[in-house]
Amino acid sequence: MADKIFRFPFWENYQKDRVTCKLIVKNPNGSETSSTATISKYNADGTENKDFLLVIEQNTLEAIDRNTQEREERHKARREDERRRRIESEQAKKLEELFNAKLEVFEIERIKNSKDRKSKSLIRRSKNRYEMLAYTIMMLMKEIENESIEEIGQGTD
Repeated sequence: MADKIFRFPFWENYQKDRVTCKLIVKNPNGSETSSTATISKYNADGTENKDFLLVIEQNTLEAIDRNTQEREERHKARREDERRRRIESEQAKKLEELFNAKLEVFEIERIKNSKDRKSKSLIRRSKNRYEMLAYTIMMLMKEIENESIEEIGQGTD
């Protein structure tokens, strides 16, 4: 008959009638096999499951509670870490998109050829796409106005 050892059990539900644990089976020939097992308190026919009783016998209820709590804390920390990474990734993507949009803006002929360093600086330092667009529009309007004034000045000669 093989010996069963149940390690690191934790509760699968709040009713505490099902556990998951590492099951190590020591065979008579000396070999061992290891797997994960989920064990219910009752068998399908309603009788008590001997393996469940063995888990409780090999591990205290306090130990199972502690393993469950530690597992929940690890999972919570992992979810929080994943959430933080996702937010950082989204922020990096937004910054990259903003950078690329600024490059495109500086390819516009009127902006590329402009001598208005202050407006160009405002576009470069803008923190988001909307701010960049506002400064771009303001600069373009100034450039168009300056061109109109220059045309009027040239036409009166």
